[in-house]
Amino acid sequence: MDQVRMVLGWLKRHHFWVLCVVVAAIALVSWFRAANALEEEFQRNQSVIKQEFDAQDRLRGEQFHANESINAQQIEENKKQRDSVSAVWERLYNRQREEVLKWPTELSEKFRNYVAKLKFGESIPVDLRNHYMNYVGTHFKKLPERVGARILEDGDSGRSRIPRGMEREGRSRRSAGSEQVEQEDYIVEWLDQQTVRDKLDMPREPSSLRIWITQEDLWVYHTLLQIIANTNEAAGADRYSNAAVRVIWSLEVGRPAAIASRGSGRILMLAPSSKGGSDEGMDRDATASTDGGMDDFRGGGDGALTEEQEAAMLLSARYLDARGNPTSKPGAEYKRLPVRMTLLMDQRWLTHLIAECASAPLQVEVQEVRINPTEMGSSDGRFDRRSGGIGGGSTSRSRDGRSDAMTFPQEPNIVPVIIQGVIYIFNEPNESLLQVDETQV
Repeated sequence: MDQVRMVLGWLKRHHFWVLCVVVAAIALVSWFRAANALEEEFQRNQSVIKQEFDAQDRLRGEQFHANESINAQQIEENKKQRDSVSAVWERLYNRQREEVLKWPTELSEKFRNYVAKLKFGESIPVDLRNHYMNYVGTHFKKLPERVGARILEDGDSGRSRIPRGMEREGRSRRSAGSEQVEQEDYIVEWLDQQTVRDKLDMPREPSSLRIWITQEDLWVYHTLLQIIANTNEAAGADRYSNAAVRVIWSLEVGRPAAIASRGSGRILMLAPSSKGGSDEGMDRDATASTDGGMDDFRGGGDGALTEEQEAAMLLSARYLDARGNPTSKPGAEYKRLPVRMTLLMDQRWLTHLIAECASAPLQVEVQEVRINPTEMGSSDGRFDRRSGGIGGGSTSRSRDGRSDAMTFPQEPNIVPVIIQGVIYIFNEPNESLLQVDETQV
């Protein structure tokens, strides 16, 4: 009891300092607990804010800020676009089918009804193939008639022919007793008729694929010739001397047109494999002849090709893919077929000719236009400036070799022109190619 009295006495005497210690201890504990609470709240708030920023970053990186309303509207817009594309596709296909892509009426009704149900490249019975072989050999004359060109004799390549009006001033003229100048009973000179005639020459039963390829070429040739005919008609041409397009030096379709493209690296040319197969593994920068090995089909080779070899020969680099590279496979929506026209024409009508290309049922997308091209030398039988006199003046020489006065062509607007392009042939519309996966919206 005495000890308690002593402690109480001590507290009574020192109660101020004891209370100071107690208050300080209480303050320290309270501060520590408050600091811990603030730290925990800070961490919680920081985590929430970071999550919100991350969510905004993810939202900003998404293509669509999707919700049910936006998804529904997007699906509806996709359907509208699909219907619009389908309508345009249907219209373009119907125009080509009605105006160009028709099997000639000279073929029997049985043939036309049968192939109308087939897709490109499908098998045609033997009797119908023989029927087509008999028809196509007589069809060639219709091509020159379309542009008012005279028909060259079989075997006459026309390469050595210099049409009237192409001689330079100062060249020796025919004497009065020489051969009479033939009348201008034509509008256009078409010089590479033999190339087209050879394609239509089928001495043996053709394969189904060759019939499809030959008819496709004919549709394209008719289109190119109609473009030239429309240009001459617009110019009011009724004879060679007043025609807008006077000479068709060459019309090339498919692989020959791709080979002739000037742009380095634009068109990669793949040589056909003699063993058949696809374009893969073929040599680059091929220098194969533009005939494409057709001697084998005409009987000039050692023997008939196998079905695989023939397919490789006919389809190798015939079409272009979406990037403009040669391929043997036509597109699903349309075929892109390279074409090339080498012409002698009045350059004042060039814009009209290009407009006709764009307006044709088989639309020609013009990609290159070259006027007075320097590569038209005489080594391949093409037009030679030095002897033909197109595209500038010349210096005549006397017998002792000295230069006389400069002479110029009478018609400076008549120049060589090369047009390189792609012709579009639409396939039958296929709705399955236009379907949109709504789960990916």
